[in-house]
Amino acid sequence: MAIECRKAVLALAAAAVLGGCGDGRRAAAVSEPDEVYVAAPISRPVEIWDDFTARIEAVKSVEVRARVDGYLEKVNFSEGQLVEEGDLLFVIDRRPYLAKAAAARAGVEEIEARLALARNNLERAKNMYDANAISKICCRPCRGGTFLAAVFPLARGGGAQSGGAECAGRM
Repeated sequence: MAIECRKAVLALAAAAVLGGCGDGRRAAAVSEPDEVYVAAPISRPVEIWDDFTARIEAVKSVEVRARVDGYLEKVNFSEGQLVEEGDLLFVIDRRPYLAKAAAARAGVEEIEARLALARNNLERAKNMYDANAISKICCRPCRGGTFLAAVFPLARGGGAQSGGAECAGRM
């Protein structure tokens, strides 16, 4: 098989050599050059641009959040605007805060009224005791723990205790 392969290669090489040999009578056909258009270059500034579909995000950004709850009435800046420290950014609805402040003031007034009532009851009990209208046992709760139990939780913001009513009921 190796001998047959060598014979085939030798035959192909001989055919290529013999096929390439010619008498040179045929001259190569000379073709005319193609027409070429030439333009003079124009010098002007060129803007380089390209369109890309992408998402752009700033390297440095700040998230602005309110420190308190509430509904916004007004936003005093637009997205991307530079702001300085101390600039008013939001205006928050004041009504809920005014209502909470009024409720707190009312709670203070209630506590002051209960304290005044307890003091009046104590003074009345002292006067009644001095006039021998009530016994020492009946007056003792007003001077001792019941009076203090009625006053101190109210001063701390607690609700009404039964102590003040108990003292007033015994008189």
